Amino acid sequence: MGSLGRTQELVEPEPEALPPEVAEFYDALAPHGTWFVLPDRGWVWQPSGEEVGPEFVPYTNGHWVYTDVGWTWVSEYDWGWATFHYGRWFFDTRYGWLWQPGREWAPAWVDWRVGAGVVGWAPLPPDWVAPTSYDFAWSFVDEPFFIAANVREHRIAGHRFHRWHDTQPIREWREVGPARFYAGPPPSGSRRGSGRRCDRCRSLG
Repeated sequence: MGSLGRTQELVEPEPEALPPEVAEFYDALAPHGTWFVLPDRGWVWQPSGEEVGPEFVPYTNGHWVYTDVGWTWVSEYDWGWATFHYGRWFFDTRYGWLWQPGREWAPAWVDWRVGAGVVGWAPLPPDWVAPTSYDFAWSFVDEPFFIAANVREHRIAGHRFHRWHDTQPIREWREVGPARFYAGPPPSGSRRGSGRRCDRCRSLG
């Protein structure tokens, strides 16, 4: 499940042929992965396996910070400013994890679950993708480690998590500009963050 696929028929695009939501990120992401056109779905980007490794799952290499716009994902990847705050991740059975660009900024595009002393999240896919299976896309951590410096060190992968039915979804919406996203767990107890201003937050013109 975690292996990254590669398309075999790549076409170098003409700059003027790129749609705006792709052109905005193309040059910044090209050195770190592969852009290609997914049939019937448009442009997508896949990170380099050399950079992320074969077991890559989005929103696992970094940490959560509670800011003035809610739970914000701070990625360890240089390109994380783009792919974890704009657009959506989804899993394709042929290629693995792919990112489809978008122009609305959010602190994180994820689904949430809490309960049984754990916090869980998974990439929120584009609307045309079926809901992500928890057995490989979800990440869970014991509540005290939710704001750890790198949650990957404490992550329980979905296929190893056996208390799914003891958790409940959090479907409270929050809005920042035109973006509408799930707010996540309340910032209480061991989940309390700084509430500081999100200096990395920005919108595309």
